[in-house]
Order: sequence, then structure tokens, then C-alpha cells
Amino acid sequence: MDCKFSDYDGSIWELISFLNAGSVVELSPGSFSIKLGVLSLKSSFNVTSDFNRTFVLDLVKTTGYLLRLCPLSYSADKEIVLAAVAKNGFAILLASKELQNDPDVIREAINQNKRVADLLNHQKISAKEILLDAIGNSILFAYFPEEMRENITIFMEALKINGRIFLFASEKLRSNIEIIKLAINNYPEAIWCVMGEWRTNIDLILFAITNSDNIGKYLPYEIYENKSLLQTILNHPSENPEKNKILLKHAVTFQDDRDVVLAAVTSCGCALKWASKEVRNNRDVVLAALKHNATAIKYVSAALKTDRLVLSTALDNKQNRLSLNHIFSMLNIPEFVWELINRNGYEGFTKIYKCKELVKASLPQALLNLLFILV
Repeated sequence: MDCKFSDYDGSIWELISFLNAGSVVELSPGSFSIKLGVLSLKSSFNVTSDFNRTFVLDLVKTTGYLLRLCPLSYSADKEIVLAAVAKNGFAILLASKELQNDPDVIREAINQNKRVADLLNHQKISAKEILLDAIGNSILFAYFPEEMRENITIFMEALKINGRIFLFASEKLRSNIEIIKLAINNYPEAIWCVMGEWRTNIDLILFAITNSDNIGKYLPYEIYENKSLLQTILNHPSENPEKNKILLKHAVTFQDDRDVVLAAVTSCGCALKWASKEVRNNRDVVLAALKHNATAIKYVSAALKTDRLVLSTALDNKQNRLSLNHIFSMLNIPEFVWELINRNGYEGFTKIYKCKELVKASLPQALLNLLFILV
């Protein structure tokens, strides 16, 4: 993946958020590689900036933690490290071992944040407070002593402050259901790096979907590769009415599978949007979608929009009925016009046309609904 600073409108926080999920394997001017420990994947970014010394100095003066982004040689540059810790005392964790013991660097870091002294002295009595004080920036979590990172009580309190630290948790912590749910509550995307059996746990998947409408791309890949599992989740009730739409959007492999799409649209008609062209031309699938939500008619193939049973099914749905705009957009289909006349008579159909003219006059939708007599 190639990323340029310009891609982020002058901000590199998106780049930092990616760093939060991995550990630096190689860092050099112009590029660096990230190892995503959870998935054992490697990616590289090619950065257009030359990372010259002036640029790095300006960078860390803005936010000391950005020293993590810079070539490793700069973590041994005293002037740059001093500038970083003057802005964020805990950035001393990003300095070279030599500079972490440098009196000037230590003094500057402590001046910026008194708790740095406790951290450097490893005073266990205040370990919890130290961690929680610095946890606002999840980059630093990986640099804290293991005994602090592995303490479940401290970790759960830290999660409430910053859910992203779940990405740095050990396999043991990422297998703890209580911790997993707390992480998802604060950072729904954490679902992508849960461990073991929880990756395909239906209740956990539903819990994640309920907490975020944008979770689909972060769900464990196993869901989108196992037809039986995917169908089970699609058929399972959820508090999020958009669940099946979210899942089918990312289940690319099964968007042309009639059975999977049928399971999706039965309880979420508009999931038809993500079905392949072939499946959107399947009568059984389309009828199931329209029975749940008549507005799914906009995703139906052109051929089936002239099908009398399809049109009748859409008009029969009174719970999630067709909107005026949907009806007006279909008045050029003769079969649809005949269906309206059969249901409302010619006089009723004429009033529908009058409504269309009123829409052109931009009357309020509430008034149009009063005028609309379709039954």
C-alpha cells in the first residue's frame, strides 16, 4: 500500500492509526515496513517526504509521539529527542536506550510530565496511574513494561480510555471475552484481531455489528469464507436492522449466491443492493426482498420491474411501503400503471398524477402524504 502525506490533507493521523496496529520492522528515509503481529502480515508505505532533519524537528515539535514515524536514527539525535519530550514527556520511551538515560533528556521529560520520573524509576505503586496517564496515545502502550501491559485490571481501565490499545494486547488478553466486549464497545474495529474461537462466535459478531454500522470490513475474514457460518449469522435476529446489508456488502464471494442473498434479503430487503446482477434478476430473491421492504424495488433488475407479481408484491407491502418518489419514478412502466389503476381505479390514478405535479411545486412531504390515496 502506498500512502502520501497529501492523501490525508496535510494530516498524518491516519498513518499513525495504522502504526497503532503493528510494530515497526524496518524504518528508513522514504519508506518503512510494518508487521501486523495479529495477522502476521507485512505492508509498506512509501512516503514522499525526505524525512530530512529539519522536517523531523518540526514534526516532533508538533507532537512528540511522532518520533515513532521517523527513521530510527533520529531516536538517537539528542536535539530531536529533547524537542519531542519537551512536547510529550512520555515520548522518552521512543528515544534510543542511551538517550533514555541522558540527564538532559530525563530532566526535560520530567519537566513536561512529572509521572515520567515514576516510570523511569519503575515505582510499582504508581504503575497504574502512569499507564493510565499516558494511554491517550496508544502508540506508547507497546513500550510499557510487560507486567503493566498484562495486568487485567489496569488493562481494562485503560481500554475505557482508549480502545485502540486492544491491538497491542497479548494473545491471552485478546482471548478474554470480557476484555473483547469492552474493547469493541470503545473501539468496534477491535473485532478484527480477537483470537481463537471468538473469531467465529455468532453472539460476539452480532454484538460488534450492533455497536457500529461500519464494522463490516473489520469482521474476521472467516465469516466471509464460510457459507454456512455466514448464512447462520444472516438468519440470526439482531438489534441492528442493517445487519444483513452490512454483511452482504463485504461478502463479495457470495454476492452471486442465491441462497446467501435470499437469507440476507428476507430480513433486510435493501440488502438486495449488494447482490450480483444475476441474483437481482432472480424472482424468488426479489419477491423476498420486496415482502420485507418495498423500496428494494430500486435494486430490482429492469426485466423484473415489469413482472406483475413483483409489482403487486411491492404495492402490497404496507409496513415498509413504496415512497411517492419510487412510485413517480415507475410511472413510465406500463405494467406498473395498470397495477395502480386496478387497485385505485382511474380516478385514484389521476389523483396520483396530480400528486406528481404537486411534487414539482415543492410542497412539503407531509402534505403530499395526506393527498396520497394509494391503498
